[in-house]
Amino acid sequence: MEVGVLGPLELREDGRTVEVLGGQQRALLAVLVARRGRVVPADVLIEALWGEEPPRTATHTLHTHASRLRRSQGVPLRAVDGGYLLELGAERVDGARFEALVAGAAAGPATEAVRLLEEALALWRGPAFGRAADLVAVRGEALRLDEARCAAREQLASALHHAGRAADAVAVLEALVADEPYRETAWAQLARALTAAGRPVDGVAAVARATASLDELGLRPSADLRAAQQEALRGRPARTTARPSLPVPASTLVGREQDLAAVDALVGTEPLVTLLGPGGVGKTRLALEVARRRGQQHRSGVRLVELATLTDGAAVPAATVAALELSGEGGTTSTMLRRAGTLDLLVVLDNCEHVIEAVAAVVEDLLAAGGPLRVLATSRERLEVAGERVHAVAPLAVDGTDPAARRLFVERARAAGAWATDPEPAEVDRVVRELDGLPLAIEMAAARAATVGLVDLGDQLATGAARLAHPGRGTEPRHRTLASVIAWSSALLDDAERAVLADWPVFAGPVRPADATAVLEAATEVPERLVRRSLLALDVRDGRTRYRMLHTVRSAVLDSAPVRPALQRRHAEWFLDVARQADAALRTSAEPEACALLSVQVADLRAAHAWARTTDPALAARLSGALHVHATGTMNDEILGWAARLGPVLADDDPEGAAAQVSVAARLVVGGELRAGEQRARRALEVADDDRVRMTALEVLGDVALYDGRLDDSAALGLRLVELARSLGDPHYVMTGLSYPILCASYAGRYDEARELLDRTREEMDRFHDLGPTVLGNLAYASGEIEIEHRPAVALAHLERAATLAEQSGCTFLGGVARVSASSVRARHGDPAAAMAAFDEVVRWWLVRANRTHLVTTLRNLVDLLERVGADTAAAELWGAVVLGGGSVSFGAERARLDRARERLQSRLGADRFAELADVGATLDPETAARHALSAMASGPAGA
Repeated sequence: MEVGVLGPLELREDGRTVEVLGGQQRALLAVLVARRGRVVPADVLIEALWGEEPPRTATHTLHTHASRLRRSQGVPLRAVDGGYLLELGAERVDGARFEALVAGAAAGPATEAVRLLEEALALWRGPAFGRAADLVAVRGEALRLDEARCAAREQLASALHHAGRAADAVAVLEALVADEPYRETAWAQLARALTAAGRPVDGVAAVARATASLDELGLRPSADLRAAQQEALRGRPARTTARPSLPVPASTLVGREQDLAAVDALVGTEPLVTLLGPGGVGKTRLALEVARRRGQQHRSGVRLVELATLTDGAAVPAATVAALELSGEGGTTSTMLRRAGTLDLLVVLDNCEHVIEAVAAVVEDLLAAGGPLRVLATSRERLEVAGERVHAVAPLAVDGTDPAARRLFVERARAAGAWATDPEPAEVDRVVRELDGLPLAIEMAAARAATVGLVDLGDQLATGAARLAHPGRGTEPRHRTLASVIAWSSALLDDAERAVLADWPVFAGPVRPADATAVLEAATEVPERLVRRSLLALDVRDGRTRYRMLHTVRSAVLDSAPVRPALQRRHAEWFLDVARQADAALRTSAEPEACALLSVQVADLRAAHAWARTTDPALAARLSGALHVHATGTMNDEILGWAARLGPVLADDDPEGAAAQVSVAARLVVGGELRAGEQRARRALEVADDDRVRMTALEVLGDVALYDGRLDDSAALGLRLVELARSLGDPHYVMTGLSYPILCASYAGRYDEARELLDRTREEMDRFHDLGPTVLGNLAYASGEIEIEHRPAVALAHLERAATLAEQSGCTFLGGVARVSASSVRARHGDPAAAMAAFDEVVRWWLVRANRTHLVTTLRNLVDLLERVGADTAAAELWGAVVLGGGSVSFGAERARLDRARERLQSRLGADRFAELADVGATLDPETAARHALSAMASGPAGA
């Protein structure tokens, strides 16, 4: 027997459709299939068949219907304690086969993806579950499958495009937007497909059609749709801006096949693997290649933590939190790292040796949970952490018939333009032996092969290595070799190159050519020449050129002379300008690029702030101010934490320090310390002499008032914020300020007033011609919040759009609050099982980010769902945690729902039992309450 759900519900036996007699039996089958593999409580099935007023014989009749399905239809249905379980394998449900084919398409080449996706979409016969989707208990699964179908159609169009079939991609997308006229991602994809097919005029027209459709819902085109329009107007696709990821290697990895296989196997089974070896042996290159190959095997991906430029071990935990994109505000870094251990994530910790003790502590926190997280470290010494597995990375072989060291030298020398004919192997081998087979030293020497003969090169290395030996007698011989080669290489530079090399350690991370030109006052071609000599490395992560200095080279350069103080000042002032320019761009459609730039350059921003804190605190405060919007939007606790370290050096009545005080206030508020955060923000507002700083202070105060339920105060603070933002022409803060009266009116139940305010806000924002995704996302979020109580489907569409725009912009905060509200809508109006899955995700999302204020808000909305599915014990305990446990207050419609849930729980549990459970909940901190709730959801109604 097979079941078809990709269209009207049907049973199939031996290729023929089997009729299910009786509407109630069909409804019963639909609910069971929607929850295949899970126990469905009897009361859920009874409500699906008879609604809220079932007959007294409902339980007996349900048993009769189940028996008939089992006997006459062959449905593998089993009665269990309190409910029924459909034991149907995935291969016997067309919906599961569809999802398996789509998943397979994501991993293969474009032509194979087209085949699999076409096969998957051919399984569909109409909307999922047909008329059975009207059942509340089925609706969530039906909507999920219908959305998966739309996503697969977009995926097919993308695969067709990449397979060179742009015209076919257009046909698929035209059909999709005809069925889903409000699907903005499909419209943007259609405009791009038309442009790629040589029809840019039609691409522009597609955007116009999309705009007209969206206007019906009162929505403005997103930044992505506008970008697609610009691409069509130019007649070519734009360069994409990707989030920071692993560096793209500029050359092949030579001679490491066995190492790759061995390390990959270790990472697959061991929580901590350390690549051990001397400087320049290629540990980082090997680790990045392993990470790149394993990236798809870890659900949460790969994160690189670059430690080379950290000089203070105390900075390691916060830098790791930021690199892992945990973005947790509030709570300790140790807490955040321990929570990260529950993620299926591969973390690469690069260059650990100089901060080894701090790295060891971070690794212990990451691995404390015993979860799926894996750590791959590179170091010159062991971390000495329990469970550590070491893989020694040896220099490349220099002996044999075709040694790896020779192959590497020849490949890199040819890339540098050396030799028209094959070199003499013996001469190459002499060179690589002088270099002890160290890959970095080989690459440096190979860069000279285009201008120096091999015999002379060998002579130079032999005499140079002896003369330039590392002065430390206890130094490992290969360290001395590498230091000698670096010194030898730098001695061959011209004056301009030598000056840039000596000054480069002022940079802490990968920088753009423009950064090097401005800070070092060097010609643009000089860094390029240093790259060709392997003294700088090319760092490409998003298609744009950046340069970085390897840790080993940096150490050798700094051994000669420290960075000049005047250069450190120029560096700090330059990156303050970089932060200010990016901050301005965050208000525009260039927001994604600006956010990505700040994320890539966080190492130099960190270094600039650290230098300024001790030398020019006012400059550090200005840098905190320039980074405030980025840090709060991305919930970057590390950047906000820099401001906290200014406390000892700036008085609280110093106007220069007001910007930093606001960042500290924001950090306190999101961490649940509302009173302390409010006090800081008020003080900053009093002493600030810059309207931009006053805006940020008003935003914090507006948030606190909103969390306290002081709605009139919050709305008034928002309007003060709007006045300042208008005078500065700042669309970001105009929208932020206007959102307060909208949300406050909505939360107070004044929905007509909220809608009127929203209409005025849309009109005002229309006066700005270039809006960023976060501004548009905030507009969508406010639209959704207004409609939650009366038009849940409309609200959900707005909230999901807000989350999508937040993803585009990198605004983690907006994405989080939109997820909370969307989950709340699903909890009250959708399939409970789907709602629990959504809440499970968003609760874990806030837990990992250690954002206590919004975790509590999420848990308040979860009480209703737990009570709805019959998890009364868990619901009563959670009620006590979020209502009696302190922190921000609940008000408006949310508090009314909590009160109704309390009344129902008291009725079912009894007043005394409810009070007992609520008192237990009141003793729990939000994180413990969240974990209890997650356990209750995992158990399901039957286990509650």
